[in-house]
Amino acid sequence: MKGRSIALSGPRRIIADVCYFAGDTTKGVISRRLGLGPLARVLAQLPRGAKPLWPAMIARAYGLVAADMPELRRAYVKFPWPHIYEYPMSVSMIATERVFDGEPTLFFVRMKGPEHMSLGELAERLRRAKTVDWQEERDFRRVFAIASLPLPLRRLIWWLGLNIGRQRANYFGTFGISSLAGQGVTITNAVHMFTVLLSYGAMADDGSLELFFSFDHRAFDGGVVARALSRLEEKLNGPIVEEIISAFPQATGAGMASV
Repeated sequence: MKGRSIALSGPRRIIADVCYFAGDTTKGVISRRLGLGPLARVLAQLPRGAKPLWPAMIARAYGLVAADMPELRRAYVKFPWPHIYEYPMSVSMIATERVFDGEPTLFFVRMKGPEHMSLGELAERLRRAKTVDWQEERDFRRVFAIASLPLPLRRLIWWLGLNIGRQRANYFGTFGISSLAGQGVTITNAVHMFTVLLSYGAMADDGSLELFFSFDHRAFDGGVVARALSRLEEKLNGPIVEEIISAFPQATGAGMASV
């Protein structure tokens, strides 16, 4: 059938490169339905505009877990030989969609040390990345500059970024977050080249939330994931709830006893 050829835009070239290198990642996916009753009760007491962003809560909670589990701050790299590289802190890469040259485009917002940031700081960083001119964001300028290069040179830069241990977290973080829960769907097995990618659906009426933990099996095994998911639930119901209560004492004061 006769159609027409459409040149790959910058955003499509970026995703094509993601898919290419995703094929080199030996992924496993483990899911758990987190029981988040305490968090759900506190969130229910907040005004709509005051509720923390889910990516911010997940990123901060995961960073707190990874602070006590060095396995979650490791990556498998190949240069100069295959080995595991461990980072001193977490670096999150949170997917957000915005329009680029009239095309809906996936951007990843990099945040160093989310465990050391407040929920408000994380949320403000995400809002800024979604609303300011993309050229004001250094990471965005860099990725589109690379996307404009010829294919062989792009692939070389990506390979080096993924496989030089000291540089990998500067380009790809230590974990990613991607969710379409706000649109009523759940990502269960995303294409990615991260060591860890977290995705989740909408919170159920009973306060539970299904979370999918996709990981590079070369970096660690499923037992690490199982323990991490259990601790992630604890952090969301513990430190995250406490931070929300501290930020909104009047709104949550009546519900503190029930938490």
